[in-house]
Amino acid sequence: MTSTSFDAWGSVGFGKSLSVGVIAAMAMALACPPVLNAQPGPTSQSTSQVDPTNQGARLAHGQVTNNPERQLAECGLQPGPAIAISSVSDAETLRLADGRELSLGTLAASLSDEAAIEHLNSIAASRTVVIYTAANTPRRTDRYARLLGHAVIGSAPEQRDKRGIWLQAELISSGLARIAPSPTPDPCTAQLLELEESARRDKRGHWANSTFQVLDALKAGHIAEFQSRFAIVEGTIRRASKSKGRTYLNFGRHWKNDFTALIPRRLHPKPDPEQSALENPQQPPTRLNRLPGKGDKVRIRGWVELRGGPLIAIDNPQQIEWIE
Repeated sequence: MTSTSFDAWGSVGFGKSLSVGVIAAMAMALACPPVLNAQPGPTSQSTSQVDPTNQGARLAHGQVTNNPERQLAECGLQPGPAIAISSVSDAETLRLADGRELSLGTLAASLSDEAAIEHLNSIAASRTVVIYTAANTPRRTDRYARLLGHAVIGSAPEQRDKRGIWLQAELISSGLARIAPSPTPDPCTAQLLELEESARRDKRGHWANSTFQVLDALKAGHIAEFQSRFAIVEGTIRRASKSKGRTYLNFGRHWKNDFTALIPRRLHPKPDPEQSALENPQQPPTRLNRLPGKGDKVRIRGWVELRGGPLIAIDNPQQIEWIE
């Protein structure tokens, strides 16, 4: 199998056609620290579920005051200038008044998904948007020249006392989008994973039907139906093996035909613990803290390829969620 291109991606998976990528990281509800772990499935619990205030679920139901500015600042992101929104281009893109487009980087059911477009229009029409990006970095665009970043929608004129809306969090917590992190780990993925888990658990939006679903790693035939499409797959690793510096996670008895996840050498843990200690603690890790092994229950997300059996290639440690 060969993986598809990722060059259209940015923070939290911005872009359309790209390679594989996603998940694993976790910690405290509002802090986005770099730890591998994440959301629970319908019947299992992941280590990323730790949220003492249940902020994710309460935010999704509007039971707490959302403070996107603080949340994104705690992720180490900084705001740009406010820009007027012209229109909603599709379920993943906004058109700005200056003619540019902003890619939200989330994955809707489809670009033409009516539910997501309607929701975007209801909260973004005639508003302004502030784009948050990593500090001290140039404004990023994808190969389609769309802007990349976390988006905060300003309040309507009649609601000047209200806070803005973190658009990616709003779509994910409403069950109208999923997280698809890019090859470059994003510091806010942990927060968004909490919201996605809450939406899935409460069957909100597309999680209420099979539009969004977590696939069983033992059902290779079903996973193969998602060839060249994004999927989230959960299961227990039956065997982990290495070949030419790469690690293969096999979930079934017949590795040639069953579901496999591929981890390249560059994501393997650093051999020297002191080197890992030198990494910026405010940024998510660019390598795995440890390699998954036999008996580990994990959730893998990314684009499905066929190489005998279905396979997802890991480009980012955040593609792997460790399930308890």
